[in-house]
Amino acid sequence: MSNLKSSQFIYVCLIATLIHLTWFGLAWASSFTISPIFDNLSILVSSPSLNNRGQIAYVGSKESMSNRGDIYFYDGTTLTNITTKLDQSAYSPILNNKGQIAFRTLAGEGRYEIYFYNGTSLTKISDAAKIFIHPGNYYYLTFNNAGQIAFIGSNLINDSSDLYFYDGSTIHNITSDLNIIVSAPDLNDKGEIAFIGDNNVLAAYPSDESSSNDFCTETNPHR
Repeated sequence: MSNLKSSQFIYVCLIATLIHLTWFGLAWASSFTISPIFDNLSILVSSPSLNNRGQIAYVGSKESMSNRGDIYFYDGTTLTNITTKLDQSAYSPILNNKGQIAFRTLAGEGRYEIYFYNGTSLTKISDAAKIFIHPGNYYYLTFNNAGQIAFIGSNLINDSSDLYFYDGSTIHNITSDLNIIVSAPDLNDKGEIAFIGDNNVLAAYPSDESSSNDFCTETNPHR
C-alpha cells in the first residue's frame, strides 16, 4: 500500500470553471478551493476513491496501529471509519456515485474476502457463497453505480476459480459451465461484463501447444 505521510490529510479539490465563448475561440479560467479532510487523529493514508458527488473513500491506518488498515468514508460533511468493528485489515475501496463501497479484507493465509457497504451497513458477500479471493486475483474486482460487483473468486472446496457476479443481493457464478481460466473482468452500469478467457486450462507447465485467449462478453440475465 502506497502511503502519503507528509501532511496526513486527504484533500478534496473543488473546481469552479468560468467559460466564455467569443468569435475568436474558447477562453476559460479556473479557480480552486482546497479543503483538508481529516478525523483529528494522526493517520497514514492510501490513494482515495472519489465519486461525482464529492464523496471520498480511502484506507487509513492510525500510527499506533500501522499494521491495520481501515476504510474511511467522507460523505461531504462527516468522515466515518466504516470498518472499525472488523477484525481484518481492509484494502482498495471502490466508491460509486451512490456512496456505496466495495473493498477487500485480508482473511489470513493469503486469502482475501469482499465486503459491500450500502451506505449504512456492511455485508461480507464472499462468505455467503463460500468463496475467497486468491492473491493472484486480488486486483480483479470491479464495481458499478448500480451497486453490483464482478470479481474472480476461488471455491473453498476445490480451489477452482470462476467469474462471480453480485447483483446487489445474490452472488452468481457466471462461468461455472465454461472450461476456461478467466481474468481482467470489467463491469458497466448495465450489469454487462467483459473479461478474458483462456481455454488452455490443463496446461500445468509450459508446453509446445499455445494457449488460446478469447475476449468474452457476458450479458447479465440478472440485471
